[in-house]
Amino acid sequence: MKALFSELRGEWRPAPKWVEFLVKFGYRWRDKGSKRRRIAVVSMPSDTPAAGLIVLGALVRDLGRSEATNLTNHYQALLQYATQYLGGCANCDVRCHPALKGCGYVAETSGLLRHNQRKESFPIAGIAGSNNPTLIVRIKDGTWVVYPKSAVNLRIDGDPLPKLADETGALPAAAYQEIIDGAHIIPRNLKESFSGLCFAGRATGHSATYAACDSIRFKCGALEYSLPELLAVHGWSTSNRISRVSFFNSRTEQMDRAGSESALVVADGDASFLRVIDAPQFQRSDVIGVINRSVDRERSEAVGNRIVGLRQWFIEDSEVRDGQPEPPTGIHLLQLQRGSR
Repeated sequence: MKALFSELRGEWRPAPKWVEFLVKFGYRWRDKGSKRRRIAVVSMPSDTPAAGLIVLGALVRDLGRSEATNLTNHYQALLQYATQYLGGCANCDVRCHPALKGCGYVAETSGLLRHNQRKESFPIAGIAGSNNPTLIVRIKDGTWVVYPKSAVNLRIDGDPLPKLADETGALPAAAYQEIIDGAHIIPRNLKESFSGLCFAGRATGHSATYAACDSIRFKCGALEYSLPELLAVHGWSTSNRISRVSFFNSRTEQMDRAGSESALVVADGDASFLRVIDAPQFQRSDVIGVINRSVDRERSEAVGNRIVGLRQWFIEDSEVRDGQPEPPTGIHLLQLQRGSR
């Protein structure tokens, strides 16, 4: 790592081994290329922003993947959002208790879309056709049939921009390449949002997760960046107009936006890990849980018991360690892979 590191506003210094290990662990998660679901538990000796560092590494890897963009599935995501609204939320008499209603969804939709270049919102009016469904929204003088080409300017209300029209708000490639030396980055990914990587925050809430990450800073060349700025979670930095990481609030059990299924979820803390493992929206996602060993015994035992339960379907993934450095002293690592049965 070429970037310098600072914790709790301390002096700048080379990144400690534990920081480099966590960032590289996230970066190398996809190296194996396994199609089976994988779960890892990273056990830390104390409370640290380790989860955010793992997310940072995974984000840098995604910046080099051509398929890591929401634009590929953007129109389909809008149609799925419209389908939920029209078939469920628009006429629901239970606001909003998905478990009570039994609708199969996890959060309510407003039915509103936003345009990148207009102030007014566009309510969903319907979906036309079945073989090649087409989205219809309401406008001032009637309706607008939205085709995939023009849909790039629309986004679900509350979501980040799917794509930037220029370089304003693009992510800093040079900074990521200082953090992962030699990282391959596709320039267009710096201007396009992505929902396939998810950060599941602490059970104490969004603000606590942000505060933990904000204790870390990197100096890349002459520029300084806080960890939240580099993570590109929607709303964490005013300089970033796109988002490369979706956020799951473990306290409210709500995602920060609708979007494609998460390929990888990094959970910050034991309670967050347990909620993610059992959440239906993450049942096919890889999961990395970061656990603080200094928590009380009852909480540690809950994680241990859950791992024992997972071993009915998962086997220890020893092959994935090939070519990877051993964790530094104090960090324990368990990696599981879905078995063939």
